[in-house]
Amino acid sequence: DLDKAIDQMVYIALDDEIDYIAEGKTREEKLERYLDYWKRKDPSPQTEENEMMIEYYEDIPLHQTSRLGPFMLTEQNILDFATMWDPLPLHTDPEFARTTGRGQIIASGFQLLAVCQKLMIEQKPMAILIGLGLDEVQFLTPGKPNDLLFLEIKTFSKRESGSNPDAGFITHCLLYTSDAA
Repeated sequence: DLDKAIDQMVYIALDDEIDYIAEGKTREEKLERYLDYWKRKDPSPQTEENEMMIEYYEDIPLHQTSRLGPFMLTEQNILDFATMWDPLPLHTDPEFARTTGRGQIIASGFQLLAVCQKLMIEQKPMAILIGLGLDEVQFLTPGKPNDLLFLEIKTFSKRESGSNPDAGFITHCLLYTSDAA
């Protein structure tokens, strides 16, 4: 939520910097000003990653939901992914898919997980050492061509590492939502 992110800048930015960002006339203008602020703070601008925007363990709040996206599923990206990684006819053969209960090709669950990873890396960078696993993965609704996907992330548990004082364990609940385009 861009407005929440701007509000939280009170701890690090000057009042006039926050006002300048918040007074953008459109969401796009606010976002451009917000990203420009962080670009100026980047300690290593020659690299792609801006270390100042990474969330670390101690920065990640419990029970707060973030919404990432959108990502547009297209028939072509469904076919491309499935051909390479999950070549079931339901994902790769539009004629076969029309004969199923879905009536059209659907995205592989593995593709939905890959999109989840992409959105998290690009839009909510965190200082992650390693992902330890996925629990209770369910695909309740299929991803279809022309679905506009959003990812909601909620941190519901945190605990410090017993063996590494510089690390901790975080458990997220991830939920896809979709707006048909």
